[in-house]
Amino acid sequence: MISLKREHGLIVEDLRKTDVDLLVIAIADQWSFFVNASTKSALADITKWLASYLRLSEQAGMNPGLLSVIRDEIMQSTEDESARATLSPALHAHTLERSENLVGCTGFHDDKVQGLAVTPEPTSENKASDQGLSSELENPKEDEDHKALTRWAHQEILEIVLEGTLGELTLCLCSSYNDIRRQALTALRSCNKSLKDSDWTEALQVYMLLGEVIETVEHLAPGTPFPYFAGVFAARCFLVLAEPLHPLYTKVNNFLHKGPQWKVSKLPSYWIDKILLQPPAEDNGHRVEMEWLLEFLFAGLRTPEVGHSYH
Repeated sequence: MISLKREHGLIVEDLRKTDVDLLVIAIADQWSFFVNASTKSALADITKWLASYLRLSEQAGMNPGLLSVIRDEIMQSTEDESARATLSPALHAHTLERSENLVGCTGFHDDKVQGLAVTPEPTSENKASDQGLSSELENPKEDEDHKALTRWAHQEILEIVLEGTLGELTLCLCSSYNDIRRQALTALRSCNKSLKDSDWTEALQVYMLLGEVIETVEHLAPGTPFPYFAGVFAARCFLVLAEPLHPLYTKVNNFLHKGPQWKVSKLPSYWIDKILLQPPAEDNGHRVEMEWLLEFLFAGLRTPEVGHSYH
């Protein structure tokens, strides 16, 4: 960011007030090193991914001016013509007018700016692709069936945990319908009593986690659903605690000792710190922990507000 400000001071100073994707900043900072060390095929693959990421970032509402500056910085560090051709049309909203506004701050010569500014008309294939992505990125609709509300009563407590019913009941706490949340909470209290009385070896750990979920829900404001990403987190942790050999078993157990009530807004940052910034609990367990973290964060991402909490 400092180097960008040095190169493009006026624009970046104005953009500091907007949301900045640190991943894009990091890519721009490391791009020249990657280009020098990568093979031609690796460069082609990563460039395609980066072009898609920039386009999706723009669609998600990130400042197109800053994205354009970063894209142009990356292109300056790229001599491969194929990679440059892939990156050039990445930002559909990158118009000639915006490019001309950037000339004074970027230091590009007129011929370079014109070469980067003209965006080809999207093909029908690209339009269809964008429409498909838009539909995929829409907020998922709530499942109206809520079958777990009736299924749990016909299962033993071990089945309820291992077959995912307990997790489904927890997700019912995230429902927009008050009656569904009320039924789910009643069912979970009953499950917790069964766990307390169970002689299953792992019952105590699951009992503690479920107790924390119930405690947290009971302290929410009246009529407030349990945040969906917290429900996803709890559902996945039940399965971790049911399997002592799971690579995350130790870290989830340690989480149980933080207190009976969760600070829900802190869950993403807590687990990003425990997995990204700290060594894995087991040798060679980093990849499994990373996959678990990314799957949990992605599955829980349903609203822009949740996305901001991930930052």
